[in-house]
Amino acid sequence: MCIRVQLLVCVICVALSTSAVAQTEVPPQSKKEPIPESTEPTELEGNWEVARVEGGDPGEAKVKQNWKYKFAGNTLTVSVPGAASQAVDVKFRISLPPDTKPQHIDLELIEGADAGKKFVGVVELGKDVLKLAMSAQDRPADFDAAKQTVGVMHLRRVKK
Repeated sequence: MCIRVQLLVCVICVALSTSAVAQTEVPPQSKKEPIPESTEPTELEGNWEVARVEGGDPGEAKVKQNWKYKFAGNTLTVSVPGAASQAVDVKFRISLPPDTKPQHIDLELIEGADAGKKFVGVVELGKDVLKLAMSAQDRPADFDAAKQTVGVMHLRRVKK
């Protein structure tokens, strides 16, 4: 009985100290503004599949051929198939900086061990066709596949 009372006292102390910490005011310079969650549809909104991959590693191009892309608001989910236990959905936050030629796209991983990792690229939208060149380092200047180490993805919109 004595051990239970001690455990209960410990739990209450932890709860109270956590509550006090949560109520402590954080100095303004250390507050981080949350990235707004947009639910507004963009021109990219919807499901896309890989039509072809230009350049890059031919082995990677074959793997990427089966990836599926879903744009919803400011979120991109890339479904990477695999064996039942290895299939994975990778989620990114999207930013499309205005007034850029070609149109810039910035992606930030929002889940998993690499959450926060950023990718930069360029994107071009045609009628139900999307061209995408991405990099984890320097933003591609254009869609010249010969210059890209990761290749240029050509996606087509999946019709409902």
